[in-house]
Amino acid sequence: MRGADSGPLLRLDNVSKSYGSYQALQPTTLAVNEGEFFSLLGPSGCGKTTTLRIIAGFEIPTGGTVHLAGHDITRTPPNLRDTNTVFQSYALFPHMTAAENVAYPLKMKKVPATDIGLRVAEAIGQVEMTRFSDRLPHQMSGGQRQRIALARAIVGRPRVLLLDEPLGALDLKLREQMQHVLVHMQRKIGITFVYVTHDQGEALSMSDRIAVMSAGRLQQLASPRDLYYQPANSFVAGFIGKSNVISGMVATHAGRTVLQSGPLAIPMADRSAKPKAALRYEAIAVGPEAEARDIAFDAVIEDALFLSDKVEVTLSLGDTRLVAMTPSQRDSQFRPRDSIRAGFHTRDLVPLDE
Repeated sequence: MRGADSGPLLRLDNVSKSYGSYQALQPTTLAVNEGEFFSLLGPSGCGKTTTLRIIAGFEIPTGGTVHLAGHDITRTPPNLRDTNTVFQSYALFPHMTAAENVAYPLKMKKVPATDIGLRVAEAIGQVEMTRFSDRLPHQMSGGQRQRIALARAIVGRPRVLLLDEPLGALDLKLREQMQHVLVHMQRKIGITFVYVTHDQGEALSMSDRIAVMSAGRLQQLASPRDLYYQPANSFVAGFIGKSNVISGMVATHAGRTVLQSGPLAIPMADRSAKPKAALRYEAIAVGPEAEARDIAFDAVIEDALFLSDKVEVTLSLGDTRLVAMTPSQRDSQFRPRDSIRAGFHTRDLVPLDE
């Protein structure tokens, strides 16, 4: 992980935020490493933007402390923090060129004019917008305006760059392009990113680590791979990717501990036996491949959604419903009410806390 050996650059200790009787952020502790691409991920109202605003200094926490580079900045004004923020709205001055927009914060800090030109050129070059330096905002596309907003944010060389859903106003193709831009730029310049998003695809593709939040609480903090394959609870399993959440009873069957869910008796390790487990859609094989799995069973197709390169197949086992995601093939068809074999490996089943 980038910056993993340098220790925490940013630390939140037991930070909380209330607005009257409403608790927007429950006591939260987390640390962000130097040079890390760190994301706060969750649905609307989960507390991720409140957390970002506390880091930026736009909100004062009700409780707890915020430290940056070893200094307590809990009550330090935003303009005196070694951070900068990129918003979804770009907030470019419409009457200024791209270069003038990028230069503006340096002028406000009274940086010598001889240095401003060099730093502006460097920042605009880092977002690959040099040939657009003389254009006004209305003469640029949404993606180009967002790049200039990024250049303006990094020109002051902050220790931490805060990004509040910066790609939310872009269409799908531009968002995908900007994800590559952000990752490339962050790796090149080495600034620590704290990125807020509700889009799991953005977070999984760009981040070193992700803090998943819900209802003002930190649900899990882990790498994208660990979040995907080892979700800590039902919320994370349902929010990250697509998972079947299998509920049942832990019982003993033929001397083994099993999770009994409808007709399925799934062997479980004693140490991790819980009445709920997650199983990714793509972990379920359908058709002849099912016979090579630890658990194989007969099912009835309820529905099938063609998703170009994949097919999402809903399976019925009596009262139990499972969804499988299988690669799309030209000659394969999944018809409702047809019987089919399905199966999965027990190793792909992840026990869940409530």
